[in-house]
Amino acid sequence: MKEMMVNELAMPEGLDDLGRRAHAIILAFLEKRDLTWTGGGCGFHSPGEWMRDYRRDDGVAFDGSTLKLVFIHDGGKLSSVFNPPPHHEAEAQFESVSAELEAAGMYPELYDSVTTCVWVIPPRGPKILFRQKQSGATR
Repeated sequence: MKEMMVNELAMPEGLDDLGRRAHAIILAFLEKRDLTWTGGGCGFHSPGEWMRDYRRDDGVAFDGSTLKLVFIHDGGKLSSVFNPPPHHEAEAQFESVSAELEAAGMYPELYDSVTTCVWVIPPRGPKILFRQKQSGATR
């Protein structure tokens, strides 16, 4: 019996081709490793839905055209993959899913402890800015 909560891991409406590809990569990664148990309160969101309904006002401005998919992973087996404790075996899983996304021209970035954003890799490489909020950087 699969542990996946179908509604929580379903592909959201409103994704472009890269967003749909990111969803397929992440879902296949989770299914292959039997990591689909969410624990509730998780899910994929389109960039527009997330910015409208879920994103808090954190002072970071960014160009939503490069944001392809948002994944809330608050609990279950998912949290250990997308927000692994330092020096934990789950770090290897995060690196693995990151490599799969990068092969498709995207990269994941932890937005906060329960949210991961999937971005298009800019021509000069990934630009990790959420960790630089205090510097006033923008995306």
